[in-house]
Amino acid sequence: MRDRSLQLLSLVALVLLWAGLSTAIGPAILPGPAAVAPRLAELVSTGDFAGPLIQSLTRTALGFVIGFVAGLAIGLAIAKVPWFERSASPLLNIVLFAPTLVIIFLAIAIIGTQLISIAVITGLAVAPNVAIYMRDVMRDFDPDLVSMSDSFQVNGSQRIRDLYLPYLVPPMLAAARIGFSMSWKVIMLAEVFGFPGGLGFQIRINYTVYDLTTLLAWLSIFVIALLLIEQLLRIAERTVVRWQP
Repeated sequence: MRDRSLQLLSLVALVLLWAGLSTAIGPAILPGPAAVAPRLAELVSTGDFAGPLIQSLTRTALGFVIGFVAGLAIGLAIAKVPWFERSASPLLNIVLFAPTLVIIFLAIAIIGTQLISIAVITGLAVAPNVAIYMRDVMRDFDPDLVSMSDSFQVNGSQRIRDLYLPYLVPPMLAAARIGFSMSWKVIMLAEVFGFPGGLGFQIRINYTVYDLTTLLAWLSIFVIALLLIEQLLRIAERTVVRWQP
């Protein structure tokens, strides 16, 4: 309950800061919450927000699943297979530090604006971060537990079920939450800089005609959706990992 109150207070502080900046800079340059709220309410009440939101969510989900599964597999392989670590780590670092916008522009130029291009972009952005996180998690695994399972001749399926999964599920859920948030932001960038449809496309259109009020209304939908999804992921994480405090 205390965490929820602190989160609510931080959102209120953000809105107040936004209102203060709008007053200081001028509403013509930065429309304030009072100007954006009616436009946001209009988008919600008419249902105009639903199509772009669903399109962005679909792209995000596809890219996230591909990036998360690839990152999970790569991270575990790097932690357990020495030769794979030596061969994959340089490529992983290159992709990790490559600017996201460069990846977006290259994918658009090479693949086009099909759904597969979104999957490639998001996968390349998410997979290295998930891989490095899971690699470090596996490196912290207690080797004594493995030795004990060897002593008791625990078979492979039981070892995975009773030894590795209880250890890996919490960090996997944490990586999933981080990866989904990253996917959501990468999809927004991809839509702003070239892909048709989605929330980012709406932001790009309204920026082109300099309709800052509508632009901020669409941006508010993006932020609200991100916050709601993150809360749902936190609830799912607490439900799955009941034994953790």
